[in-house]
Amino acid sequence: MAGDNEEEEKLFEEKHGEAIRAALDAKRKVQGGIAEFGIIEHVEMIDFMCHKFLTFTFGPQINFVIGHNGSGKSAVLSAITVALGGKANSTGRGNGLKSFIREGQEVSQVTITLKNQGEEAYKPKEYGKSIVIIRRFSKTGNPTWKIKSKDGKTVSTKKDELAAICDHMNIQVDNPMNVLTQGTQFLSASAPTDKYKFFLRGTQLSQLCEEYDTCLENIQQTSKVLNQKREAIPELKRVFKEAKVRFEESSKAREQHRKAHELNNELAWSHVATKQEEMSKRIQEVAKAANRITKLEREVEKANV
Repeated sequence: MAGDNEEEEKLFEEKHGEAIRAALDAKRKVQGGIAEFGIIEHVEMIDFMCHKFLTFTFGPQINFVIGHNGSGKSAVLSAITVALGGKANSTGRGNGLKSFIREGQEVSQVTITLKNQGEEAYKPKEYGKSIVIIRRFSKTGNPTWKIKSKDGKTVSTKKDELAAICDHMNIQVDNPMNVLTQGTQFLSASAPTDKYKFFLRGTQLSQLCEEYDTCLENIQQTSKVLNQKREAIPELKRVFKEAKVRFEESSKAREQHRKAHELNNELAWSHVATKQEEMSKRIQEVAKAANRITKLEREVEKANV
């Protein structure tokens, strides 16, 4: 098995190795280029926090949002985090989606347009050159997502699709090194332990540890189930053998019943054949008797003459 894997890897390397290395070299030579996917092109907020209606169209590289204190600059960051599936408490501005709804309103909506171009675009045939993500939430109902293509066609309404998009584009909205909120104070006010936790989260090592622990739990659970199945194998084999014997016996019984039915049919038809043979003989005897009668009648007529 190991030898087969090594042989497959060798063949793959011979077939695709040069192309992969060439693609990597081409990427290394690109400096200061504009990203072709995963860039926020447009943000629209409706009744979100302090904004009744606010839109931003961003440039392809660095963007600055400026304004006076309390004008709602951080609301833009919160809107991006919420629309891309981040947790409400990770924004540092609220403990739930309802807290983001503008005062006096019942419904809020955030729309984000992501760039989706180039060779590594996500499902370009379905979405086109842009992916539009709409998150709508209210004070009474459950929040909903709509993920649309560039031409406005709804492709999905599931969070799993949004997670797949973010994973493909390497967008980590809950990563504190990607989205740094006003409430994050780690340089001067936090303890070394908090800094280390921040480092683990930012480098995704904490997520890796959680996934590793989950894998271990799954392995242990799978091993437990396998052991239970192994213990049940002897009993299942015994039951199978008994069932097989009963099946063979029932098959033989069905075959005997079929043969008996055929023999009964043959017996019934044998009586018919016997009677038909007797009837044929009687018909022949009647015919002979009729011939004799006719012959005798002729002889009687001759004698009378």
